[in-house]
Amino acid sequence: SLYSLDKDDTLFFYYTGHGSRFYHGSEEDDNLDEFLVLYGMKFKGNEVSGGVMIDDELNYHFSKIKAKKVIVFDCCHSETMKKSLGSKVKSWQPKGGAILYRTFDVNPNYAKAINSNFINLSASGDEEQSEDSDNGGIFTLTLQKVLKEQGDISFSELIVALQNNLLDVAIKNGQSGDFTPHIDSDKMNPKTFRTKDIFAVVSKPKPSSNKETLEHYLNSKLGAVSVKIGGNTKAFPLYDSIEVSSHLAEEKGNLYL
Repeated sequence: SLYSLDKDDTLFFYYTGHGSRFYHGSEEDDNLDEFLVLYGMKFKGNEVSGGVMIDDELNYHFSKIKAKKVIVFDCCHSETMKKSLGSKVKSWQPKGGAILYRTFDVNPNYAKAINSNFINLSASGDEEQSEDSDNGGIFTLTLQKVLKEQGDISFSELIVALQNNLLDVAIKNGQSGDFTPHIDSDKMNPKTFRTKDIFAVVSKPKPSSNKETLEHYLNSKLGAVSVKIGGNTKAFPLYDSIEVSSHLAEEKGNLYL
């Protein structure tokens, strides 16, 4: 049903859980396919026979969806999960950490598909393992923290904030934070696409422009109170502090600052 979405729609795809990799031959540079571990994963020893969603299949489905796509993976080995040209670790590996092997065939059309028109946030690099905690995934907790504290920012600013805050969030939740969030995009500009377009964010009122006067700004915030500024200075640097003094005027209803 997602294939029917229009190019003016926006699809938000979020996954949190286990991510892993298995050997599959020489079709990719690292000879490994990343995959999402689904509820019905089928495996015996180091052989996986089904019940997973591999990156090629994800890529195929995303390529069929015309809508703008915001894709978020909070799992291990997630940097290219969407593809495009001692701690609690969110990984799934067999005992001993031996490499996994795929024993099922994959639709050859999957590898030919090209995903486009997306922004992808991933918790970790392909070689890395992300972390979990009793309070939730460290990446997701960091995302919540940034959105709460910084409000509406661009996705370019978001990835920097995620990287800068992740270690602090990890340590507070008893983890190491030894992984790095990544961003990738195609046809969607992370510098202009903003968090408010997807997430609920804190609203931070600001003057509409650098040319807005203090008088206009105060009038817009104080409602019924009319503000007039006397003297020669009518405009002040945006966000700079100013000192005020006040006295009650003889004229009824006026307070001079």
